[in-house]
Amino acid sequence: MYSYSKITQKAVWACLLALGCQVVLAQTEPEASTSSPNPTIMVPAPLNPAAGQPISADERSDIAALLHASGAINIARTFSVNLTIQISEMLKKSRPDIPAGVFDLIGDEVNKVVAASLEAKGGLVDLYVQLYHKYFTRDEIKQLTVFYSSPLGRKMQSVSPSLLRDSVAVGQRWGQMISPQIQQRVRERLQQSGVNM
Repeated sequence: MYSYSKITQKAVWACLLALGCQVVLAQTEPEASTSSPNPTIMVPAPLNPAAGQPISADERSDIAALLHASGAINIARTFSVNLTIQISEMLKKSRPDIPAGVFDLIGDEVNKVVAASLEAKGGLVDLYVQLYHKYFTRDEIKQLTVFYSSPLGRKMQSVSPSLLRDSVAVGQRWGQMISPQIQQRVRERLQQSGVNM
């Protein structure tokens, strides 16, 4: 039987892994289709020239406004919901005798910890401010905030979760579709090189 702390620890890691995958997928852009057989080389994003400089209070405020306008801060809420679900499911399996009402208490406590840590010194907003400062100039931050405050930006924010989910499904179907062709071509190429499969 698992102890509560082990269940919580496993749930936290599962949620972090799931959210990490969501972030990676959300930041991965599909490559443009070309007739060229050469693969597209991913170039690292350029850094903000002022990335090594201290972050002013005004810049911090600008980045925090962008985080709220873009919905980037919602990852904490998603984490809170997912963690509550994970902990509750693990507890239900290991302790079916726990009354159903207890699971509401878990959500309350998870939400309180996440909310308190979100805007606290060293919390998620501070961590994101440093990250955005690394990649975006202050002018770019302001432009992004204007975009995400526009009707199109709000639409982008609202459809992003569905778009990401649907993009993953389309990517999986596409991968299954081209998999036989890849296997055949790799097999043929290996045979040409003297390797029989």
